[in-house]
Amino acid sequence: MLDKILECLPSNIEDFSFWFRNDVSIVNDSTVKNILKLQNLENLKYFYLFECPDTMSIEDLSAFIKKYENTWIFLDFASNISEEYKEQLDSLIDEIIESDVPKRVIEYDGQDEEKLQIMSSRFALKDEDDEDDALENDDGFDVET
Repeated sequence: MLDKILECLPSNIEDFSFWFRNDVSIVNDSTVKNILKLQNLENLKYFYLFECPDTMSIEDLSAFIKKYENTWIFLDFASNISEEYKEQLDSLIDEIIESDVPKRVIEYDGQDEEKLQIMSSRFALKDEDDEDDALENDDGFDVET
């Protein structure tokens, strides 16, 4: 499970990326809720998930986005997510845009391009110094699937 992987990481982890590819069994409806309980992610600066399945709770994703307000969060969803899940993502996207939350991108095939552009423009404001610092402070961990 994804939450178990994150639980094993040291508390100084700043950057986490994960590609689901076709392994949807690694995440379920309670995964994000379990991640929210973890205490070792307080230094997380960058959180990227690619090809996410539609098994993650939108309500918990919203809570995650709010809890990690200083973290750059990029969520790319798989092309086979359901229309119902896309509608739920659209509600979350609207909430992000309306509240002017920066550093958040949610992306999926067929979404409203204007809304994606709004989130992307806010994401693009990333501080180059933060990225340079993250590279200089390499903690020796490289997580790949």
